[in-house]
Amino acid sequence: MTARLGLMLVLVGLCFFTISVVFKFQDWPMSGLLYVGSMAPTFLGLVILVWKALRYPGFKDFLDS
Repeated sequence: MTARLGLMLVLVGLCFFTISVVFKFQDWPMSGLLYVGSMAPTFLGLVILVWKALRYPGFKDFLDS
């Protein structure tokens, strides 16, 4: 898994989140499901990005300084 994949998942999740918030304001049926479903790719993308950042050698030096 690459950091690019993590970033793409976060962006897709945030796009779905924005759409779901608009649908929630309009009180559409099943908008809650889209809201919860948009959290899955966002969470997975954030986990991938954090994993990549912690595995990067320069990041460990940054934390030690």
